[in-house]
Amino acid sequence: MTAFRKIFAAALALSLPLSALAQAAAAAAPAPLYQIYGTLNVNTQYTKAGDATAGEAADVSGRFAVSSDSTNIGIRGTVDVSHGLKVVYQCETAAALDASAGSLCGRNSRVGLSSDFGTLFYGNWDTPFKAATYGTKAEDPFGNTDVFGFQGIMSSPGFNARSGAWSGTGNVHSFALRAANSLAYWTPKFQGVSGKVQWSTDESKNATGIVNPTLYAAAVNFE
Repeated sequence: MTAFRKIFAAALALSLPLSALAQAAAAAAPAPLYQIYGTLNVNTQYTKAGDATAGEAADVSGRFAVSSDSTNIGIRGTVDVSHGLKVVYQCETAAALDASAGSLCGRNSRVGLSSDFGTLFYGNWDTPFKAATYGTKAEDPFGNTDVFGFQGIMSSPGFNARSGAWSGTGNVHSFALRAANSLAYWTPKFQGVSGKVQWSTDESKNATGIVNPTLYAAAVNFE
């Protein structure tokens, strides 16, 4: 029994420094240069609309549908520059299973800089309204897609407007959308508080200025 205790003590003494070394190595490991990822999010749904208000959309008889929602494939990564400064990038493409896919990098895609002070990036990205719960305990299990996402309650201001992707020329009056030509800044979390701000340029403004789809968005989280 004494010999067994000595062997056990020696093994324990050896495992503790090895465990500490493994944790230190994991903490010091740099972020991956590239990562291939994807999301498979398919559902069968039944939808129906009735008692439409005058001037709004007409009643819709019940129907079944198959939706690929946010099914996608993408590549993202981080490049360490110096003194904690990193270059971040992402290219995400729709991978619909029941229809033709969208354009390359047509979903959340960006290039930017990240540090302990937050992340500043340019690209085609979800508005702070749509991304308000990303990375929090309240994150939507359905990925705020289709009729199941909680953003469906407030994503449209009415006026026959629906939330959806924004190409720079339409749907600017929606809330839960992916805004093109966007410059965004996401703060780090401090004492449970974090924020997101975004500006989508007026690149599609016409000659007269009557069409001027500029978007400003912000969100503050406390967790």
